[in-house]
Amino acid sequence: MADTVPTPAIKPGMTLAEPVCNRWGQILLNKGCTLTNRHITVLENWGISTVVIEKGGVSEGAPPPLDGPTLERIQQRVKERFLWEPQSLLEKVIFSLAFERAVFCLQRKRLLQEVGEEAAANPSGRMSPNRAEFRRTA
Repeated sequence: MADTVPTPAIKPGMTLAEPVCNRWGQILLNKGCTLTNRHITVLENWGISTVVIEKGGVSEGAPPPLDGPTLERIQQRVKERFLWEPQSLLEKVIFSLAFERAVFCLQRKRLLQEVGEEAAANPSGRMSPNRAEFRRTA
C-alpha cells in the first residue's frame, strides 16, 4: 500500500514506495530509499511535484530516529575529521554525505545490538519480522 504525497509535504524518514524519475526517465531516487533533507532538496530542485510514499510514511524495520543531542554529537565528530571548513557546494555535499553515513552507521549499530539482545532473550532463534526484514535488506 502506498500514498501519493506532494513534494512540499514530504518529511525526512519517509520511505519511497516507487522510484522517482526525472522527465527523461533517469532514476533520481530508488524504491525503498528513506528520505533525508538532502533528498527532499534534490526533488525540489528537479521540479518533482509528487512522490509515492509507503503507507504509514516510514518503512517497517527502519531504525528509530536519533535524538537532537546525538545528531549534534555526530555532526561535531564529522566536522573534527574535516581539515577545512566546507565552502563550495561540492564540499558541502561531501560533508552532508559523511554526516548521513555516520548517522546510518550508528543506527545500524544500535539495531544490531537490539537484534543480539533479542536473540539472547529468545533461544529458539526466531526473530521478530521487522528485525529479520532489516537484516535481509542491510
